[in-house]
Amino acid sequence: MTICLLPPSTRLRNYPQLSTLAVPEAALESAEAALAAAHPDLPLFEGRLGRTEPALARAHAILRHGRRLTRLLADYCDAVHRDFRRRSRGFDRPF
Repeated sequence: MTICLLPPSTRLRNYPQLSTLAVPEAALESAEAALAAAHPDLPLFEGRLGRTEPALARAHAILRHGRRLTRLLADYCDAVHRDFRRRSRGFDRPF
C-alpha cells in the first residue's frame, strides 16, 4: 500500500508537503499489517461483512477507510507532481 515515494532530498524543496505525507503512508501500511496479523481472515473480505465479531467488523472498516485515504493521498501526490512539471516547463512564471 505505497502512496507515493518521498522525493529525494535534493528535490524535497519542490515537494515539501509530500515529506509529511510519508507519515500517514507509514501508519496506514503498519495498520494494515497489524490488522492482517490479528485477523488472518480479514483479507478475504473485500465487500461488506455479514454478522461477525465486532473487532473484525471494525478492523474491516479501518482497512476500507484506510484504502480510501490511500487513494486520496495518491491522487494528491499525482496532482502535485503534475503541477510541478507544468510550472517547470515554463508555465506560471511570475515574470
